[in-house]
Amino acid sequence: MFRKDDMTEKKWYTFYTRSRFEKKIYLELLKQNFEAYLPLQKVLRQWKDRKKMVEVPLFSSYIFVKVERHKISEILKINGVARYIQFNNQPAYLREEEIELIKSFLDSNSEIEVLDGALKEGTELLIKSGLFTGYKGKIVKQAGKNKIVVEIESMNKTLLVSLDANVNLE
Repeated sequence: MFRKDDMTEKKWYTFYTRSRFEKKIYLELLKQNFEAYLPLQKVLRQWKDRKKMVEVPLFSSYIFVKVERHKISEILKINGVARYIQFNNQPAYLREEEIELIKSFLDSNSEIEVLDGALKEGTELLIKSGLFTGYKGKIVKQAGKNKIVVEIESMNKTLLVSLDANVNLE
């Protein structure tokens, strides 16, 4: 059963969009005075004749909107929003801490790779110094780079972030 607060409390609900509609939907949400978040990262793209830094969504076809549960239907009316994400037949949402973690990683200009699902193997760690002090994750080594794996449980996604070698891990 739901608490009354579940319907009136604003949460970061996750919506699935049509392919390559994330930015259009984000702008439309802002235009309609919704609080929305579209995590973007800068990547170098190469064409035949040039290279260019472009901003692309960190999570392809996902956008986050902080609304009360009863307003989900309003979001679904926006052109390009395909559906909301569900977990156990309930609308899925990210905790405020998960949104802040994503923002912190993007602000750090770290190299980020998004993986589907959760990784089952790896050593658990706690970052004890640097920008991400206090965050827990799992560490892996690939191609000589230290990488921390952070699971965003409510989305069943994993962020693989490259860290400087001088970060203190435990």
